[in-house]
Amino acid sequence: MKKAMQLIRNPIVFVLLNLIVYAFYGVLTGISLFPAVLTVAAFALIPATYNVVHYALLALGLGLSVFVFLLAGLFVFGLTERLLTLGFKPGTYTVNSAVFARWLIYAGVHSLCLHMILPFVCGSDFIKVYFRIAGCKFGRNKATG
Repeated sequence: MKKAMQLIRNPIVFVLLNLIVYAFYGVLTGISLFPAVLTVAAFALIPATYNVVHYALLALGLGLSVFVFLLAGLFVFGLTERLLTLGFKPGTYTVNSAVFARWLIYAGVHSLCLHMILPFVCGSDFIKVYFRIAGCKFGRNKATG
């Protein structure tokens, strides 16, 4: 582990590792966008007469694709967060540990979801779905008085 940490202190290796992590974030975003792009493509494949109806259908497809992206993102980001936290045990970890690196990547994934998806589903039951996929457990709704 010491050799690995010495290697990471090399600025070139550090930048390359950062680029790999950012590419991972990009892949997650792309996977979330894929169903939305298919939605737009389905509406774009309607025979093009290039009249008002065609443009209206394309606009409808674009609008629908936003919601498809939000739903796909809930599953992709929630599942990724769940997978990244598998096997974590309570304890104290050093900055040089692999667990710390996984927590950093997890924080980046959650931050992306927090800014791209969660503001649009806040206040709906979809946010509960996301948190359940990510591993949260909810108790029963009991009124206390």
